[in-house]
Amino acid sequence: MSSFYLGSPLKNVVPLVWSRGDGQNLESSPVLSATWDFRSNAHYLRYFEEAQTEERSTFVIRQDAVTVIRRGAYLWNCTFVSGQKQSSTLYLGGEPYSVEVRTRQLLVDVNATGGQVQLYYSWGFLGEDSEIYLQICFGSCVVRRKQHGSTS
Repeated sequence: MSSFYLGSPLKNVVPLVWSRGDGQNLESSPVLSATWDFRSNAHYLRYFEEAQTEERSTFVIRQDAVTVIRRGAYLWNCTFVSGQKQSSTLYLGGEPYSVEVRTRQLLVDVNATGGQVQLYYSWGFLGEDSEIYLQICFGSCVVRRKQHGSTS
């Protein structure tokens, strides 16, 4: 069951874990602290990558869409809406590359203490297609994962 909390979070700095892969093999990346705020009917999660502090990521979470914004060694901004195909441009080393994504499924569950996003999509880049699963877990969701020993 999914829900979407329309209000400010109880904490503005929260742990965050994102996992990405093909659904069977997932790479997880824990973030010790992400800032979380709510405005214009969307939850914003922002953090700097651990290894490279110049790499900044933002997830804009709405009830029916998620936007991923990456800034640093590469620039990318893409919105995922269930059942829709989106085109965007990924900049690597200042060079633009066309990216096509088709969102297969988007599940959003956010409450006042945390939440999670599950996103299944296909990714077309440099003539190759991949099926991708992305999970974003933040706030109380990360605490629950640790208590239950979950790694994905």
